[in-house]
Amino acid sequence: MNTINIDPNQPKKKYLFYRILGFVNNFVAVFFLFVTLMSFAAAGFQSSILLYLFIFLAILIYTNLTTVFARHVMVKGNHMRNKLKDWIRVNAIVALLFGGFMIISILYVLLDQTFVQRVVDFYSGMEGVTEDMIQQMIPTVKAIIVGFGVCMLVLIVHVFMTFRYLRQFKDYFKDGVRR
Repeated sequence: MNTINIDPNQPKKKYLFYRILGFVNNFVAVFFLFVTLMSFAAAGFQSSILLYLFIFLAILIYTNLTTVFARHVMVKGNHMRNKLKDWIRVNAIVALLFGGFMIISILYVLLDQTFVQRVVDFYSGMEGVTEDMIQQMIPTVKAIIVGFGVCMLVLIVHVFMTFRYLRQFKDYFKDGVRR
């Protein structure tokens, strides 16, 4: 039996890195859910946005449940229901798949030499946009894409850490536990 002894007098810094990653993921998930909901409302409830809504809801559920897991199980040593562990796992798989697909897509876009030309072509026909403005915008667009890639990498690392911690704290999940 793999039990963890949690000393209430011990400083809570042991899982600080995991909790910081979770906070970053939660912030990003709320932001993307907000953007998806705005797109959903603006697009008139198109079904093509439902997949993104599902993915961002799953990531938001994952980040919130891992926050609860970290606070109640890892830090305080409380027991939680097995259902919580199942919800975390299912939503973690969705988050892992999305993060993996996004990293592959981002690498493809950044390594594709025609990306810069597509940005220039897209904005060059707009009224009031000069060539200098486009050339200044390209590094900003690349930085945003790289930043999004870093967020996806943080999400993937957090998911793998979550799977490890779920195995490590498996004895803290029981059926019928009430809060």
